[in-house]
Amino acid sequence: MDNLTTCEIIQASERASDMRKNFICAQDALHESMLNSPWPILLYVASVFFIMFLVQRAANVPGRVPEKDTPKKPPQKNTKTSGERKGRGKKDSG
Repeated sequence: MDNLTTCEIIQASERASDMRKNFICAQDALHESMLNSPWPILLYVASVFFIMFLVQRAANVPGRVPEKDTPKKPPQKNTKTSGERKGRGKKDSG
């Protein structure tokens, strides 16, 4: 059995249209060039690192502190009277 490409097989077909033949041959040439070049692998690795960077940035929101790392503060007692809170506090005599 010969090692025929898809382009050679489709070119021998009489039923296939010219547009289909051109498309299959272009796809076959693209596939062959991708197999023989290191650029697709480098592009894939670069995109994986880019996505990892985006996920890392999205996970670390600035100003947000994880809950288990922050000590819990006891609730503060409110020593002001209701008049002092509204701005009608005791006035100094003097």
